Amino acid sequence: MSLLLKEGARSTHAELVLGCLRLPIACEITVEWIRGVHEPTWYGYFSAEEPASAPLPLPGPYRIELPDEEITVVLRRPTSRKSGVRFPFWGIGPPPARVIESAG
Repeated sequence: MSLLLKEGARSTHAELVLGCLRLPIACEITVEWIRGVHEPTWYGYFSAEEPASAPLPLPGPYRIELPDEEITVVLRRPTSRKSGVRFPFWGIGPPPARVIESAG
């Protein structure tokens, strides 16, 4: 019996809110419904759309402005890949509505 009941994912362009500065990012978000857990869990990662000029945010809470809503995440340590630096995060509060819709 699988622990994962269903999941949804979304790739989108967004903005990381850094005070009065907004950093354009490419964002991947996944929402999972797990057997025995009443609320969905969600997480993801982002990378800067212009990595050469992007600041490197420290781990901690941040807001991300999606095209249709704003979400709050806890940023983790960045990871390096051949495609560039990626920032994993955990979601706080309800998951984004569009990702829930994609799960059906």
